[in-house]
Amino acid sequence: MSRAKACKIHCAECLRSAVDAGFDLAGVHAVLSIDPHALMFAKQLRRAQFLDPQLADVDLVLLTKSKDPASIVSALVSTEYNWVQLHEAWTAIDLAELRARSDDAGLGDLRIISLLPAGAGLPPGSVTDSVGAVLEHADYVIVDHLSGGTGRRVDQGVLVGLRDAGLMDRTFIAGGLNVSNVAGVVQDFDPYAVDVQSSVRDVSGRQDFRRMKRFVEAVAAPRATAPGARSATRVATGPLTTFGDAFWTALDPVSLTQENVVAKINLLERLEVRSPYGDSGISPWERIKRSLRMLEPLLPEQHRQEWLRAALVIFANVKYVPSNMLEATWKSLYFDLVNSRRFGLGRENVPVLHQIHLFQNDPGRLANEFCHVNGLQGRLDTGTSARIEGTERLVDQLLTSRPDTDDGLRLLFSKPFWVLLADKALSGHSLRGDLEKLVTIRSWMPEESRPSIFVLCQVLTEQAQQSIADLTALDGVALHSGLYFPLSENLSFPNSSLIRTESIRRDARRLCQWFAEHVMGDDPQLDRMRQRSGDRLEFGYRNCGLTFVDHENCATDALPLLWYQSRGGSPRHYAGPYLRVHSRIGDQAVEATGSKWETLSRGDGLARVSALAGARR
Repeated sequence: MSRAKACKIHCAECLRSAVDAGFDLAGVHAVLSIDPHALMFAKQLRRAQFLDPQLADVDLVLLTKSKDPASIVSALVSTEYNWVQLHEAWTAIDLAELRARSDDAGLGDLRIISLLPAGAGLPPGSVTDSVGAVLEHADYVIVDHLSGGTGRRVDQGVLVGLRDAGLMDRTFIAGGLNVSNVAGVVQDFDPYAVDVQSSVRDVSGRQDFRRMKRFVEAVAAPRATAPGARSATRVATGPLTTFGDAFWTALDPVSLTQENVVAKINLLERLEVRSPYGDSGISPWERIKRSLRMLEPLLPEQHRQEWLRAALVIFANVKYVPSNMLEATWKSLYFDLVNSRRFGLGRENVPVLHQIHLFQNDPGRLANEFCHVNGLQGRLDTGTSARIEGTERLVDQLLTSRPDTDDGLRLLFSKPFWVLLADKALSGHSLRGDLEKLVTIRSWMPEESRPSIFVLCQVLTEQAQQSIADLTALDGVALHSGLYFPLSENLSFPNSSLIRTESIRRDARRLCQWFAEHVMGDDPQLDRMRQRSGDRLEFGYRNCGLTFVDHENCATDALPLLWYQSRGGSPRHYAGPYLRVHSRIGDQAVEATGSKWETLSRGDGLARVSALAGARR
């Protein structure tokens, strides 16, 4: 059966994708140089294999254009690779020297792949002599172009000659292979291996896991469909064949059934078909398997089975919100707004955007989405709406007295309704900061001019709701949410119902506490977040304990097992199934806004707002 080799692997995640897709070999490029700096990635990948035995299922192949036998042997010793691919045509004499030097260096098990250029134009009758001489010292030849990743097929005459000479069991075929043609190549020539690079990448040049998996399945297809043949696919067909027996033995059927693990993961798979998470390009189950494989060797042996089970149940309980569901929340919230008791009284014929001013916690995005989904026209008309999109911008304008800014502020203060748009209020920290500013500025206005404030939140937790309860209890302040998560969805909450089985729920909490100390504990990038959260982030930012993920991002309020990725070079390598997108606003910006607010509130903010707000509308 032909093996499959993925070329140009350059990071641990790429290698992990190759393993999960079912590749047998992975080409690591050190094409132009094999000095210590050029070998940095090659060494990191070998180290990753030592840390994660699952990654060792793939043989790493060092690919180079160097023709210096001494330098190549030195590179192989330093990287601890036992495969090398020579991407230049070598003579039999030069190969003999490379073999002798590698033997002297103790590399007796070195596998050498020597290039047979695709344009060699060898007549079938000469293949045995020319290639046979090379194979006296090399283990394999690879038929490929001198420049890789061209997407062009190789000379079929050379392949025919190699096949007729009985050399296909020592031949790699490369050049222009893809999921559509590789099965035919395998069926016609039955080579030792096929090599792929460009056709398993997306338009941006990044590896596409689905393309990789389909390519491996296509390589296996000829053997699987031959008369009387058994299935030869190397791709895992289900969870029970993916891990060691001990782990799955510990997962008794009762636990799987009570927690609906299989059904929940199937649901995640279906939701991501139409609305995939970020740009991962990998299915939820594949990402979950990857994270469990990385987690397993990190766990203390006495808790390994129970905590792996708990991690699986946590991953299965992800509350995934696809793009169409988030879009629907804007429609629901707009309906709540226009049908509220306060809204539109006596103004039925006045366009909505003439009555409201939209604030947002993500300037430039949320208001656009809200208006687009609900067909609201004219948001960019400066005669209708002041260009003050967030509270930080409002503070800046109040600190700057110019005719153009004052005109915008007067327009804002003339609106009978202020609408604060929020996408996710999970801990409530950010939402409270924005709402406090609006409530305070409103209190500086003449009483008869004060607007009503509506908070429209796409996703709201009970924890966030409680954090702003004193503000929403004020007269003229109303809170509406599209999706609502009660405290029972918080794993750290004493009466949490996120996980039904008490023993698994207990193990999940212990796992989160252990993970925060032993995996995340020495990561300095989290120091600022820990300080602001006031804890070690055992259950995410401000102890939210959620498994909520939307199609764009997994917030830090969720359990770190979902979103955390260890630093490069960390001895405890881990990447969650929902790697997060960093916050849209940095700490410096937050601190600068806070400083300006202090200046405004302690200065002449009240007098300035009162003057601009004017008399009763």
